[in-house]
Amino acid sequence: MTQVREMTEFARVMNEEFGAAIRPDSLEELIRLAGRLQRINEADCNGPEDLSGRRAKREERLQIRVRAVVEAWGGNVRFNGDPRSYAVWILLPHGGLPNSADRRVGIGVP
Repeated sequence: MTQVREMTEFARVMNEEFGAAIRPDSLEELIRLAGRLQRINEADCNGPEDLSGRRAKREERLQIRVRAVVEAWGGNVRFNGDPRSYAVWILLPHGGLPNSADRRVGIGVP
């Protein structure tokens, strides 16, 4: 799936799940924050050890901001430190993707 198509699908699912609670600017902010967390995950995996703890502090601040955005919609969030997957997962209120037999409990933020 292309990145644009993936973001469009993500926005569609979020709109169906959370409706009017989502503002377009908050959705854009969430995608931007998730990208930053993904880069931290990759750096933790590939780069030298972060002896100063700066990366961990930045990661914690970003996670607080992500939580604030998602909780403003009435949602919950799960973080993943593995760079091979999404860094941020939004837990879906009804426990699956809409109009689908797929019963995943969340959707990754592209």
